[in-house]
Amino acid sequence: MRRLTLSFCLLVAVVAAACGKSETPGTLVPKSAPNKPCSDQLPFTVGYLPAGFSRQLQPGPEPGKPPIKNVTIFHLMAPGGKYIEILRGGKRGILNGSVGIIVMNRTGSIGPTTGGNAINFRLGSSRCARYQVFSNDRDPQAKELVKIGHGLQALR
Repeated sequence: MRRLTLSFCLLVAVVAAACGKSETPGTLVPKSAPNKPCSDQLPFTVGYLPAGFSRQLQPGPEPGKPPIKNVTIFHLMAPGGKYIEILRGGKRGILNGSVGIIVMNRTGSIGPTTGGNAINFRLGSSRCARYQVFSNDRDPQAKELVKIGHGLQALR
């Protein structure tokens, strides 16, 4: 009986090592399965924007920025080359030091990143529930980005 239990445990370990997690809890998929792009629908709206920004959310990265494979990106533009990107399912860059921020009643992080400041937050456990709001505003206190993060409003 002990040998059977040990064999079963070994089989479970081999299957677990050969598979990864899927978007659906309890379902295994091979690790080699590619990530699919996330939905192009955001579950929130941007309530606050700094003066001069267009309220029209544009699909894709800011002009001149490369797309990121399997990451859905939107952008907002303002005169003078200012822009904000909203990334779903990935990040443009990592935060170089951060502090906590509350975004849509969730705890996130805000801090500097290459080329500006960003907020990282999650609305769920799946990859497509991860968001980054990036601004090329280099204000060390990220005052406008804090207002943008606090102004995000869930769709109903």
